Amino acid sequence: MCRKNHPYEDRTPRPDNRFLPSLAYGAGLSYASSPPAVEIDRTGESTELLAHWFFEMEFGNQSSEWRPYLRLHHRSHAWNFFDAETGSNAVLAGVRWRF
Repeated sequence: MCRKNHPYEDRTPRPDNRFLPSLAYGAGLSYASSPPAVEIDRTGESTELLAHWFFEMEFGNQSSEWRPYLRLHHRSHAWNFFDAETGSNAVLAGVRWRF
């Protein structure tokens, strides 16, 4: 089902092949209200502020109402730019529903 005149319909044109992924990347800062216990347990140290980046693959074609995706979140000291030599990764899988 393809909705006509949807405000974001033409922002990210997609191929008709539903198995060819759409890719996304982002980078910035990650702030935790307290140092994450999972990082402390693994490396013995952590800090609230670290670097963050993500990479995402979304599947489905332009007319897909349901679009599965995989995303990797990475939080790290960015080659010793931040105080603690630590970090963590999270892999997410989900489905987006256009409504």
